Amino acid sequence: RAAGQVFRGLAGLLVIRGELDQIPPVAAADEHFLVLQDFAWDASGEVPEPSMMDRMLGREGPVITASGMVNPELSIASGGMLRLRILNASPSRHYRLKLEEHPLHLIGVDGGGIPRPVVAEEVLLAPGERIDALVKADRAGGAYRLLNLPYQRATMGMMGMGPTAAVPMTVATVIYRGEAGQDLHVPSAVVQVDPLPGSGLPVRRFVLGGAGIGMGGRGMSFLINGRTFDHRRVDTRVELGTIEDWEIVNATTMDHPFHLHTNPFQVVDAGGQAEPAWKDVVQVPVGQRRRIRVRFADYAGKSVYHCHILDHEDLGMMGVIETVA
Repeated sequence: RAAGQVFRGLAGLLVIRGELDQIPPVAAADEHFLVLQDFAWDASGEVPEPSMMDRMLGREGPVITASGMVNPELSIASGGMLRLRILNASPSRHYRLKLEEHPLHLIGVDGGGIPRPVVAEEVLLAPGERIDALVKADRAGGAYRLLNLPYQRATMGMMGMGPTAAVPMTVATVIYRGEAGQDLHVPSAVVQVDPLPGSGLPVRRFVLGGAGIGMGGRGMSFLINGRTFDHRRVDTRVELGTIEDWEIVNATTMDHPFHLHTNPFQVVDAGGQAEPAWKDVVQVPVGQRRRIRVRFADYAGKSVYHCHILDHEDLGMMGVIETVA
């Protein structure tokens, strides 16, 4: 029942400070935390029960909030910097974020800082993903919208069905107010992250699939390697202290953000190299595959992996992993 709980607002941030926060221009930036959520209410003010289609696609609501507010105002001083720490806490909605006339300088992802800032005109955030971004206040004064742009995350065969916003939606508004006491610049380096070695690693394959829908929605399920979740079963066993490559294959007509608990990973590029950034969610688009490199370093015991579209998780797209010492 995770989807229903999160759709009612059960989500929050846990912030861990570290070396990234000690970099002078990062420490001097105006910091804002944005927990992105979407909601729906019926005429009586109650959260409605999801329809069969809501559960199949992943429920979305027409109202978007950022840390509990609709279109909050974020102040920025001319010449200064804004630090946006953003979490997608929606059960299904993907946020394709763009700040008008301001590029986002990414300095961190799910698991912390990255070696160098990455400049992005827009960023796609799947459920559960986080970003840490700097915004340089180097434009003319005024107000600039942080927009959620349309994104189609599902196709239903020839029916052309799938959740999407037809027009951009305003998430927050950045407003220039005053002058900064010092002119801040985006740092050229952030934190050291070493890519995981990849020679001779074992490769596991996880196929994300669905088993269709019975009459009245009965029997609807989502699968990993042909099986729905069973908490009594161990689906994957790994050894503590090892590194593995996992290939995640999306055999469905919907995007699936794959989330691994406890053990952060690095996404592997097309050339077989691990990207130096610690993640715990990777977006796997329709009909595509992603490879991740996982280090099982610190924890012996059971945990889970699952689709972070929480209706899909609730309908079985989850597995149990056991790390043995």
